[in-house]
Amino acid sequence: MMNAPVILRGLDGVRYDTDKSLIDIDRQDCEDSLYTFLAGAWKTIDPSGFTKGWPIEAIAEHLQAVVDGDLKRLIINIPPRMGKSSITSVAFPAWTWAQSINSATSGPGVQFLHASYAQSLSLRDSVKCRRLITSPWYRERWGDRYALTGDQNAKTRFDNNKGGSRLSTSVGSALTGEGGSIIVVDDPNAAQEAFSEATIDPNTSKGTIAAVVTLGMPLKNALTKADTTYSVSLDLGSLAVDKLALNQKLEANALKIVADNLGYRVKGDVKIGGQPAALDYRKLNDGGDADVRLTATLDDAARARLGVDLGSSLSGAIPFKLAGKIGGDKENRFGVEADLTAAKIDNLLPGWTKVAGKTTKMTFNVVQKPQGTRFEDILIEGNGALIKGTLEVDDKNDLVNAFCPTFSPSEGDKTSLKAERSPRGFRRTRLHQECDFGTGRSKRQSKDI
Repeated sequence: MMNAPVILRGLDGVRYDTDKSLIDIDRQDCEDSLYTFLAGAWKTIDPSGFTKGWPIEAIAEHLQAVVDGDLKRLIINIPPRMGKSSITSVAFPAWTWAQSINSATSGPGVQFLHASYAQSLSLRDSVKCRRLITSPWYRERWGDRYALTGDQNAKTRFDNNKGGSRLSTSVGSALTGEGGSIIVVDDPNAAQEAFSEATIDPNTSKGTIAAVVTLGMPLKNALTKADTTYSVSLDLGSLAVDKLALNQKLEANALKIVADNLGYRVKGDVKIGGQPAALDYRKLNDGGDADVRLTATLDDAARARLGVDLGSSLSGAIPFKLAGKIGGDKENRFGVEADLTAAKIDNLLPGWTKVAGKTTKMTFNVVQKPQGTRFEDILIEGNGALIKGTLEVDDKNDLVNAFCPTFSPSEGDKTSLKAERSPRGFRRTRLHQECDFGTGRSKRQSKDI
């Protein structure tokens, strides 16, 4: 039996369709709040349930300020699996086109340009956005505002009949003649490319070079490669090269480069993204991996520039040492030692807090592959805390799984932690704890967090 619409007659004698009235109320609420719109549209965007929280609400409020013209530039740094792409690249364009107020940044006439480090990610979110716009839930509320045009309705770009468009591309692609009223760059860099061999652009580089070249070449008719030896010693001064290390500018007052038949070495005190560091990089000509050693300190500003700003969960300067091998497009391996003594920690992991000044050390190994990054042999020790385990993220820095068989964020804790991403894409975290209730015996408890 089909549900018939409910018609009520008001005191003024006018007949009211209650279903339509409820839709009108919901439409106005969604137009007034991107956060409310996101909650209503989520079932179309992601099959998992919508989880309310202040981080998503904060992102929505700031994006609304962009549409209102109060913000011209906005940078969003947030941990993986928090819905950033679903909000900025899927829901945000659809909500903006639903606005009744028309301006350069509001209404169906807005032109969007979306870019990511990989074309596949841009296309994924473009398809989701178009699917949301053509969904019954959306068309029932805003179907009379605009319609997608038939002559330009593809995965990479779709237009509407009010002049609006949504174009998807990847970082570095040619966009001659294209533009947008609102430009969204979502995940511009792949995590595994942070230590890849960079290409130096002479247009964005400067400095002085003093070189001494020594060439050994015997005088004979038939020369071979093995007959010739060379050595090059370069002294670079006032050097500045964009995006050379960790996708940040590398600067050095004095940098030494030595090369010969066996390979080359770069060594000196540098600045990476404005942060002082000591660099030692060696690469042999046998086609093997490069060796790198880096010593630096990351403060709050440096972490923000690298896209790892964790807000109030982690603050303060963290000295660290990194040593490992760079395998080009294959695999990178690093060992990292970090001193967390000067850092303040507030639930960076569940239940883990620390005031600045309490001695705490952290070590781990990093294995970077094209499909993702694995953090192995994690050891955090000090101030009563003892945490051991592993963690893995995919090529978008989204959590795949984490397992800490020893998870004691404070002295006396006997717990373990396990987190994993389900096939539907959301994260499940489970905490196992041994408790003594005064009986002299331990009892094991488990709970989801």
